[in-house]
Amino acid sequence: MIVLSDEELKHLWEHYDDNKNGLLDLHELELLVADLVDHTIEDKAEQEAVKGKLNANGNFVEAVFKQLDINGDGVVEFHEFTKAYHEILNSYLKNH
Repeated sequence: MIVLSDEELKHLWEHYDDNKNGLLDLHELELLVADLVDHTIEDKAEQEAVKGKLNANGNFVEAVFKQLDINGDGVVEFHEFTKAYHEILNSYLKNH
């Protein structure tokens, strides 16, 4: 697994921030997460397995989005995303 720096995460964030408002809506976050799997997991079979699990878990990205969107305004800020990334990454690394 490749761990991305906050600078690399920021680059991905800006790529998917379609309207350049510094925030991501659910659709933008879903696209970013799919790309993130491709960037961080080197093995193609494992990439597909992770994507399958994300889809099989009742839309994992949507559940994470709801947790991050604390005020319910329909968008997530970069600092909220990086916090979740590091928490999920640490959990993943502990289990693999």
